Amino acid sequence: AWESGLIADESENEEVINPVIVETSKFCETNNLLFKNYPGASNETHKDFSIETNLLKVEGAYTNILKLAYFLEFQKKLGRIASLKFEAVENRRTRKTTLEAEIYLQNIKKTRSSTR
Repeated sequence: AWESGLIADESENEEVINPVIVETSKFCETNNLLFKNYPGASNETHKDFSIETNLLKVEGAYTNILKLAYFLEFQKKLGRIASLKFEAVENRRTRKTTLEAEIYLQNIKKTRSSTR
């Protein structure tokens, strides 16, 4: 029973396409950003609620990254921007500096309370 529950959960997760990935990819394609990494969503469960955190790593111009953050939070309403970290990264081989950003997008969801 325990193994079958794991298998069912895994197959369900594969069928669901995360809208955060879809919308970020579309935005990056049309706004000259490079969608570098999406390590997945992490979930933290508490008694009455759960917090889903998505980490997105992008590269590009400062204003385009800010537009992406605004797009995700206010236009698509996919969550709240919990953190936005910018870092200038130098490629030692090409000697070019690029701007990278980590965007933490969070959703807080109420969990169903058990009734007795």
